[in-house]
Amino acid sequence: MISRGRKRQPIVESHGRYGGYIDAAIYFSWVPGWRRAGWSQINGLRYDYYVRRLKNPDPLTLTPPNPPLVSSPSDVVEVNAGSWIPYVGLQTEFSIIGGHGRFRSLTGLVFSHLNHTETWDAIARKDETALTSFSSSFFFETFIDYKWELPKHTDLGFFLKMGTIDEHAHGRFDSSVGGAVQSASCNLYYRKITYVFGAEVSAAFDLPF
Repeated sequence: MISRGRKRQPIVESHGRYGGYIDAAIYFSWVPGWRRAGWSQINGLRYDYYVRRLKNPDPLTLTPPNPPLVSSPSDVVEVNAGSWIPYVGLQTEFSIIGGHGRFRSLTGLVFSHLNHTETWDAIARKDETALTSFSSSFFFETFIDYKWELPKHTDLGFFLKMGTIDEHAHGRFDSSVGGAVQSASCNLYYRKITYVFGAEVSAAFDLPF
């Protein structure tokens, strides 16, 4: 069993963090008049990824008689998460208060592969965790945008998107110290919450040719 020690050192980012997603979707309606009324069903597939890399993690205190794991500036913690998300949803378009907008809601399942690696150079130790998520995991996202039509073919509006990925992953934990390897099964709960909001301005104009 591993437990955190009381003495903590600051976590310093080495290469920061980054992430994103690739999305493909089909909008369609099977009910006559739905599309003309602004309603669409959405079927799609998304690949979402997230990478985080840190240096100099907190020191760890092990259960006796194991010695503590002393951290050093060259120690590294790296997390990689890749998720395939098939989803369904609905979108509606509306016009109120002199403008027009869209509201979209999506929900789906999550199939992921997660990797977590910690390297302790001072004692030549490496901990690796590889997990997969195929059940009890879900995805949910809502999106809304709205535009007001202004004079001279100009639109002014805003947009807001909120989403979450909740995963319960299962896999193996491998720890190697001085060539000796120990393994055990483990569980991991991973959550990614995203908020995106902003304003947008668009203008139409005629080219002189």
